[in-house]
Amino acid sequence: MNYSAELATDVTIKRRGAWVSPTLRGISGIELETRRRTIVKAVLWSLLGLINMAFVGLIMTGSIALGGMIAVINTLIGLGCYVFYERLWANIGWGRRNV
Repeated sequence: MNYSAELATDVTIKRRGAWVSPTLRGISGIELETRRRTIVKAVLWSLLGLINMAFVGLIMTGSIALGGMIAVINTLIGLGCYVFYERLWANIGWGRRNV
């Protein structure tokens, strides 16, 4: 396993571009997502949601401006929640298997 020589202040180690928590360090073959991957996935998912919510907002309100405003606010809140949720689960080892 290629571990980086760099150690973070929170005693995590960098392995193949992802930060591995100390509790997962001894488990061979564990793969975690990088923050960049999580954010790219979140942004792309949010864009799909934005389009969908804008369409629903237009149908519900009859106004492109109001429907768009609802969609943008919903997307910003959802994006923040999604990134937080994914990063939280990236550090939980429960339910993972070594392959």
